[in-house]
Amino acid sequence: MGGFIPDTIGYTMNALTTLILSGNGLRGEIPESLFDLIGLTELCLDRNHLQGNIPKSIEKMVNLKVLSLEHNELRGELPDEMKELKLIEILSLGGNRFTGSIPNAIASLPHLFQLNLHPNEFDWIGIFREVADEVQDILSLIAV
Repeated sequence: MGGFIPDTIGYTMNALTTLILSGNGLRGEIPESLFDLIGLTELCLDRNHLQGNIPKSIEKMVNLKVLSLEHNELRGELPDEMKELKLIEILSLGGNRFTGSIPNAIASLPHLFQLNLHPNEFDWIGIFREVADEVQDILSLIAV
């Protein structure tokens, strides 16, 4: 297929609940207006050539249960606003160039049961340090 996601997608297709554009050779950045599709429960843009960051406006997608952005060319840090995805069950972000640390809020998403973050360029050392600190705290509690 190829091409770009139209900038007006969020204004012209506001009744959508499912949008699957996987493996279509899409390029460019994810348009901000896409996140105005607040009725979406499933958004799959995996296996394309999308670039840029995940916009902070992702917080509007409060009904989202499935988000698959894996195997693109996305980069930057994951926005803290992802904590608003309270209904998310499947979050697939592997195969990109995300950096920084993984927001703690992702671990507290109540319905999340599948998480794919590999491979990316996250600060895994920081993550392991946090996990080690938490394990040490647990061991200290057990010793008491």
